[in-house]
Amino acid sequence: FFIKSHNIHYLSLNMFTENAVKQVEDLLKKARANNYKGLILDLRNNSGGLLNAAIDIAGLFLDKDSLVVTTKNKQGVTTGSYSTTRAPINDSSVPVFILINNYTASAAEILAGALKMHSKKLAQTLTKNQQQKKQMVFLVGTQTFGKGSVQEVIPVSNNSAIKLTTQLYYLPDGTTIQGIGIEPDFV
Repeated sequence: FFIKSHNIHYLSLNMFTENAVKQVEDLLKKARANNYKGLILDLRNNSGGLLNAAIDIAGLFLDKDSLVVTTKNKQGVTTGSYSTTRAPINDSSVPVFILINNYTASAAEILAGALKMHSKKLAQTLTKNQQQKKQMVFLVGTQTFGKGSVQEVIPVSNNSAIKLTTQLYYLPDGTTIQGIGIEPDFV
């Protein structure tokens, strides 16, 4: 969707699927061709989906090898680390507004949180001149759901199973979203 009067592109993602990565990539290519002034990524009511899709989408915005999320077990030991694997295609001088609400959960929270944290971290370390060339990410809406847990399905007897939380997801700064969610920059 293109808001011509303001030269802003808008994309709503309801779930992270393999197709979602292609949708965002196509939008960014089209936006660059239009010399866009802003991007709105609507993650409201996005319940999550494939973690790999969220990591691949983060790779469209963040430098290659940027940490997106880690997993830790109940002892606090890191059991997995997920980083971007490609060079970004987004114009880093264009602001990104991510719409979130209390139904934004799981992989959607991970993407929003990782993009925001990388943006904030860069803003603190760069000069004013450099900041104009680096990604600005703003979260707009209400606090997210707070689903940052990893479950395993363990089969038991009589064709039944138990879904057990075995790990938690942690954002690049080491915080978890489990039970807390992410606060927006603008309510």
